[in-house]
Amino acid sequence: MIIIPKHAQEQMKKRGIDEMEVVETIKNYEVIFEEENGRFGVKRYSKMPFGAKSLIVVWFVNKSHDEEVITAYWRRNKSWEQ
Repeated sequence: MIIIPKHAQEQMKKRGIDEMEVVETIKNYEVIFEEENGRFGVKRYSKMPFGAKSLIVVWFVNKSHDEEVITAYWRRNKSWEQ
């Protein structure tokens, strides 16, 4: 199950990101980076390309073994390629 807390939903709305895009990014696209974090355990960054930009979703697996979204944002592809 993918959980999107209220704060993440609010940020997604401001950024024009749909919940289905976030779910698809977590389920079907590559994890491009992982980092240890004291609060979340291992944070994962998944990337789904959309033309000249990509959707980046930051998420973690919570204690209930659900994927929980921290945030999502758009990023130009050039920045990841450097």
